[in-house]
Parts: sequence; structure tokens; C-alpha cells
Amino acid sequence: TVERSERRQAAPCLDDAHFLPPYQLPRRPEDLYHRQASPLMATKPSSIVFGANKFQAEHRLVPDPFNRALRKLSGDIRPPAEGPDVGPLGHAGEPIWGAMNNRLQLILDKQARRTDRRRKRRIRSKLQRGRS
Repeated sequence: TVERSERRQAAPCLDDAHFLPPYQLPRRPEDLYHRQASPLMATKPSSIVFGANKFQAEHRLVPDPFNRALRKLSGDIRPPAEGPDVGPLGHAGEPIWGAMNNRLQLILDKQARRTDRRRKRRIRSKLQRGRS
């Protein structure tokens, strides 16, 4: 009885099988992946990102960052939008500019040393491999 019920369940699939068109082997198998993948890639990834950004802009799912902290601050603590009236940005002789310049010079020197080491390492590897 179990075999009969299995045959009855399988029978519609087998009956419909002869109505299906036969499977055609591809003439050029090297293009098989491209033909299968190109319809899936019809939409560009950039359009998916654009759609996600547009949806996020229309439906705010995440609150603005620091919104809660900004609400706790009083209005007179924060400087105006045009900038502060006094401070190191108004005077070029302030000591902060010297400190910032020294810090920038240290960063640039460190980067120059790193670049020189990399250049020398590449030259050494080319000499060991026999390329010149």
C-alpha cells in the first residue's frame, strides 16, 4: 500500500514530464555563466545603493547622531554658526599654530621615512629576483 501511494504521488510528475521540452546542451559552454549571471546583474549595484539611501532619507529609521546629547546642551554654550569671535583661528601668531605645525611636520617626516623604506625594499627585491 505504501508503494502504491508513492507511485500515485510520483505519477503526476512522470505524466507531466513528457510535455516538458528537452534540455538543450549549450553550444558554447564558455558563455554559460555569463548568460546565467547577466540577467541577475541587470540592476547595477550603484542603483541598489541609491535606492537604499533614498529609502533611508524618506523613512528615518535611525535617529540623528548626537541628537540626545545636543538637546541637553543649553543654547548659549555652543558657538554660533559663523564661528567664534576670539580664539587661535583669528590670530596667526598664537602658540597653537606652532604646535599644530610641529605636529604636522612630524607626521609628514614619518610618512617620508616609511615611503623611503618601502622604495628601498622594492629595489632590493628586484635585485634579488634579477630584474633591473
